Amino acid sequence: MVIQPALLPGKHVLLRASIVALAGHIRTLPAKPRTLDELWAELNRGTFLRPGTSSLDDVVYALDVLFALKQLKMFDDGRRFMVRPQ
Repeated sequence: MVIQPALLPGKHVLLRASIVALAGHIRTLPAKPRTLDELWAELNRGTFLRPGTSSLDDVVYALDVLFALKQLKMFDDGRRFMVRPQ
């Protein structure tokens, strides 16, 4: 499985279609504890339009990016997380 072209914008991927852009959009959502299912539902009913269809895999990769940048706080139950306030 090759994920590199989808993670970063580059020659063949527009910024708005990248995982980095999705992570940035998640970062702008209100800071409140939520599960992955709640985030997925919120993204699906939102107005953030990306070319193509965002998959749950893309959302998980975007959360991985935020976690690596220390912008995601995990709670003790291991199911809930919160994006750190700006």
